[in-house]
Amino acid sequence: MAGSGARPTPPRTALGHARPWSEARSLGPWQRPCPAAGRTTVLIQSSTTTTAIAVTAVGSGALPIEGAIPIILGANVGTTVTTSLVALTFIRDRTKFRRALGASTVHDFYNWLALLIFFPIELIWHPLKHISGALTHALYGTDWLPNPSHFNFIRAATRPVEHGVIQATSHISTTLGPLFTIVIGAALILVAVR
Repeated sequence: MAGSGARPTPPRTALGHARPWSEARSLGPWQRPCPAAGRTTVLIQSSTTTTAIAVTAVGSGALPIEGAIPIILGANVGTTVTTSLVALTFIRDRTKFRRALGASTVHDFYNWLALLIFFPIELIWHPLKHISGALTHALYGTDWLPNPSHFNFIRAATRPVEHGVIQATSHISTTLGPLFTIVIGAALILVAVR
C-alpha cells in the first residue's frame, strides 16, 4: 500500500461513521491537556487554580473552549491525589483511616467516572462545548448577568498590583516580559487561593 498511492481509510467514530482526516488529526491535542492538568493540580494541590488559569486563557482568547474542557476534567482528576494524601494523615488510627479512605475513595470514583463518561462523549458529540456556548449566547447582553462596568470593585482593588507588575516587567525584553507576567500572575493566583 505504501507505493500504490491509495489513500488509507479514514478513522471511524464510535458509531462507525467515517471521521474527516482533519478532525482525526485534531484529536492529538486532547490527549495532552487532560494529563498535564492532572499533574499540575497534583503539584500545586489546587484544582481551583488550574481551572482559573484555563478560564482566564479562554477569556483572553489564548485557548479555545475545546482546549479548556480536558484541562478542567484533568484538574478534577488531579484532586483525587489530594484526598488520598489527606486520608493518609489518619493512618495511625485505624478507624479514622478507614472512614477517611472511604470518603476519599468516593471522591476518587466520582471524579474518575466523570472523566470516563464525559471525556468520550465530549470527544464524539461535544455537548459541553455546545451547552457552554448556548448558555453564553443566552445570558450575554441580558439582564440576567450584572453589567460589570457599573460595579468594578475588583478592578479598583487590583489596579495597584497591575501597575506594580507592569512596572516590574516593563524593562524586560518583549519576549521575556509576557513570560514573567504570566509567572507573576500564576504566583498571585496561588497566593490568593491559599
